[in-house]
Amino acid sequence: MFQALRPYPSYQLASGPFASRIPHGWSRRRLASLGGQVKETSRPDLPLLSVYLGRGVIPYAEGGRRVHAPSEKLDGYQVVRDGDLVLNNQQAWRGSVGVSRYTGIISPAYIVWRLPSDLDTQFAELLFPSRPMVDQYVHASRGVGDIQRDMHMPSMRNMAVPVPPLAEQVAIARYLIHANARIDKAIAAKRRLIALLAEADRAIANRIVGSGSRKDVGWPGGIPGDWKVVPAKRLFREVDRRSQTGAEGLLSLRMREGLVDAKAYTSTPIPSSNLVGYKVVRPGEIVMNRMRASIGLFGVAHVSGLVSPDYSTMTVADDVDPDFFLLLFKSELAMAEFRRRSTGLGTGASGFMRLYYEEFGAIPMPVPPISEQRRLVAAVNEQRNAVAPVIDRAHREIALLREFRTRLVADVVTGQVDVRAVAAALPGVDQHAAWGESGDADAIEPADFDDIVDASEV
Repeated sequence: MFQALRPYPSYQLASGPFASRIPHGWSRRRLASLGGQVKETSRPDLPLLSVYLGRGVIPYAEGGRRVHAPSEKLDGYQVVRDGDLVLNNQQAWRGSVGVSRYTGIISPAYIVWRLPSDLDTQFAELLFPSRPMVDQYVHASRGVGDIQRDMHMPSMRNMAVPVPPLAEQVAIARYLIHANARIDKAIAAKRRLIALLAEADRAIANRIVGSGSRKDVGWPGGIPGDWKVVPAKRLFREVDRRSQTGAEGLLSLRMREGLVDAKAYTSTPIPSSNLVGYKVVRPGEIVMNRMRASIGLFGVAHVSGLVSPDYSTMTVADDVDPDFFLLLFKSELAMAEFRRRSTGLGTGASGFMRLYYEEFGAIPMPVPPISEQRRLVAAVNEQRNAVAPVIDRAHREIALLREFRTRLVADVVTGQVDVRAVAAALPGVDQHAAWGESGDADAIEPADFDDIVDASEV
């Protein structure tokens, strides 16, 4: 399916942003010639939609409500029809675009573009989020800095779009949907392996408070009898230092890697001026994502830097090994307690629940002697080191598969490879078939989402 791909028999030279050639029979058209922007409103009765990076247009409820809450009044929201192109006006340059399979309404901040009937919906769904088009969204966006940039409509209208004959669009969509399904299957197998190893990792954390004699101290399930118990506020003191210059460097709090340099996870530099007012964290301090404490999203700072103003930053007492408590906070018992004490709108990961320091500080914390904390950390690290290479390799392989998918889609939708013969031998696909890891194309974990929100808020 992949090895037999060859270029088209003949090409025509073309000047433009995505390729120096397109197959004979294809056209390169301005977006302005493919429909146009529509602004239909006053339909608050329609379901709310959202655009997700890597997932396209989906019902708002399916996104876990992890985007900005909608306005109470929906009369000004725009109507989106099945087959419409929808772009996040400020985030299109990152690939936050999609072709809708739903009729609903979306924020007035989005761009709704009605596509013509001679553009196959499945082909369009693959084309517009592809890398060649995203590169054009970057150039068509304007703004101060590199975080939130509005789409410049004259530039958007002039974007070049490769358009094959309609029958060929259908063949391309059929091929890519089957190809993506095969890639999805390989990724899913590797993600299952990672999940199994992650479950073993959680079991290690659970054993920290799961052995020894028990005593009831207000901690779910009790704790080993030879540990002392003190309120968290005696171990961790919240500090609120704000950056005056934004020059300290942004750190990203991630589920697997912990607190790391944000530059490793974004290709777009963030101006220091956009980071003024962010919280300063120093080595040895603990950082808590208040919205994700219930899933154990804490980190230990190993270097000085900046974190989101919405995070809690805490110094630790002399008899505290921060790495031990990082393990403790990721145990099922600890996360259940954090969840119980979180407050806000909604429930769990589907709402905006936060664990504020006042509630966190009141939690009775089990505290072994410092020597025992260090011994447990060393023992856990020894076990983790045995499986870490396997997890790292699986993550690298997933990244390679995703990059292969990105390149494949780009080559196919711009006509750099000919998939017609392969597509003809494939079974048909449902006209509403989706593509991309069962609707989770980027496998964005909660920490990744918060990194995106941090970047969008500055």
